[in-house]
Amino acid sequence: MTLSLTRTAIKGLDDLAIQHDLSRSELVERIGRGLIPIAKPKHHQQ
Repeated sequence: MTLSLTRTAIKGLDDLAIQHDLSRSELVERIGRGLIPIAKPKHHQQ
């Protein structure tokens, strides 16, 4: 699989990976497996 991301998105992933002490690739893997949950923005929550 190939993803195209903006520089801003890559920076955001890198920052999150550092916070979780993971590589960027491992961060994406864990998000995809549901091991790191993704929260909905507050304006979308009901």
